[in-house]
Amino acid sequence: MNEVTLRVEDLRKRDVGRGIVRINRETMQKLGISAGDVVEIVGKRTTSAIAWPVYSEDQNRDIIRIDGFTRKNAGIAINEFVVVRPAMVREALNVTIAPVDTHLSVDEDFTNFVKERLKDRTLVEGDATLVTMLGHEIPFVVVKTEPFGVVKITKKTNLNLLPKPAFDMLIEPQSGKSKDFGVSASLAFEEERRKQVLNFLSVKAGLGIPMQESDCSLEQRREIGHLALCLEEREYYLKRLKEVENSKKSVSNWVGTGVFILFFVSMIFVFIGILRFLAFLEISLTKWIFILNMIIFLGGVPFILTFIVVRKVGRKYDVEKQLLLQKVEERERYFQTKGEELADSIKKYILTSSRPEFFRAFLKAAEEKGVVLKTLECPNCSGILEVSEILKAEEVLKCKYCGKSILVINLYQKIKEMLS
Repeated sequence: MNEVTLRVEDLRKRDVGRGIVRINRETMQKLGISAGDVVEIVGKRTTSAIAWPVYSEDQNRDIIRIDGFTRKNAGIAINEFVVVRPAMVREALNVTIAPVDTHLSVDEDFTNFVKERLKDRTLVEGDATLVTMLGHEIPFVVVKTEPFGVVKITKKTNLNLLPKPAFDMLIEPQSGKSKDFGVSASLAFEEERRKQVLNFLSVKAGLGIPMQESDCSLEQRREIGHLALCLEEREYYLKRLKEVENSKKSVSNWVGTGVFILFFVSMIFVFIGILRFLAFLEISLTKWIFILNMIIFLGGVPFILTFIVVRKVGRKYDVEKQLLLQKVEERERYFQTKGEELADSIKKYILTSSRPEFFRAFLKAAEEKGVVLKTLECPNCSGILEVSEILKAEEVLKCKYCGKSILVINLYQKIKEMLS
């Protein structure tokens, strides 16, 4: 999966609110995209925008120009760095949006007007987007999308426009109880995916205890987000694959039923024809041959048509199935490769940062296995080291008995050996 890291700068005023970003030609070539294609922008969260060429003076600079709304959606600021990669865009089936801070009077005409303004824009759940009405700019927040991920508004999209501001929709003033319009469900779903990634990384890193996002650097947390999205894309393709297989079966069943009906009707007409011929009592050999040919023709044609239709439809579904399988395999390879690299990176980061919270996690894991550690032996002189002293240390602890310095990393390793 192609991706680049670029420094963020601001868009010019004429481009604000259009849902676009500007990157140079060389970057587009690296990503394998062209002007008008959609890219994912990964900061503290993931959003999307349409890629357009940079201004002429920026052509040789490794920057991305992003407006304030898109920066807010990605959780980034000017001069920070973001990961940019080609987006997997799906047509939006259903999208629910709400005004950020305004109460609106919503009817069908108004909803269609907003939909027309949003047409061809790409959105992600939780994004804020701007719609201009009669010279005024009204911000909306994307409450829910179906399917999940980066979606594009089209003519077929069903837009659900809520009349109350997003905050009012989530918290009922009368009761103070939270209402779920998809935001909390989406966050919970994303959190579950991230947990799956962390469990995978914990096993690969071989640290001996469950890994937490707080154990990772900011860049590593972003990579965890990439892997979580990769899992989501894989699940989407698997779901689509199942739908394709079911569709193929249903078409085959429908065609088979149609053929049976057509054959049955044909045989009725043949039977009527035979009765008419029998009415003459004397039937010549020529007429018998004609009757036989009618039976073969009327009975055989439906089966021939069935074979042609099923084969043609089957090929179409087989091609789509093959493409989906390729995408699933691509996501699985990316997840395994990047996951192993990230696990090694996190392990090095944890063992070189020597943070007390991670040491506490080791101690807790030891207690769960029935090993209560109050002290540890010095690796050099076997002197007694108080755990409280170890927790105060950063990277190096000085033994008060032998006077030698001990890497806290070595103490981590010692506890790990005790747990194994």
